[in-house]
Amino acid sequence: MPSMGIIKEADEMAGEIEDKAALDTAIVADAQAAERCEMCRYGARAENSVTTRSCASSRPT
Repeated sequence: MPSMGIIKEADEMAGEIEDKAALDTAIVADAQAAERCEMCRYGARAENSVTTRSCASSRPT
């Protein structure tokens, strides 16, 4: 789930924009920001998973 800060900021900004075209652009930009946040988190978790498995398999038993 995207950071609640991103969602709160987007909600506040949407309430301040009166022009429909500008509002549409802001909504798309905010959705992209949330998606980038998700992709970064996923990438970090995936890399950590690979690293953890690699380290675990190289340990002597």
